[in-house]
Amino acid sequence: MRVLVDPNGNVVGVLMDNPGPSKYFARLSDQAARQWQFVPADTEDSRVWLLRFQYTRDGVAVRTIEQ
Repeated sequence: MRVLVDPNGNVVGVLMDNPGPSKYFARLSDQAARQWQFVPADTEDSRVWLLRFQYTRDGVAVRTIEQ
């Protein structure tokens, strides 16, 4: 999923690129992404981050990539 982050580090929008086969895990990922807090930016521009959630029996892992 992609998240739009304002200059203060707050998530202000979420776009689900590929929700996958489970609506349950897609909803959990969306809810979790909206609660994230990023480091404030040095500029007044908004940023886009790609978040990849991976659910396993051992827990959840998230990989982040700034776009």
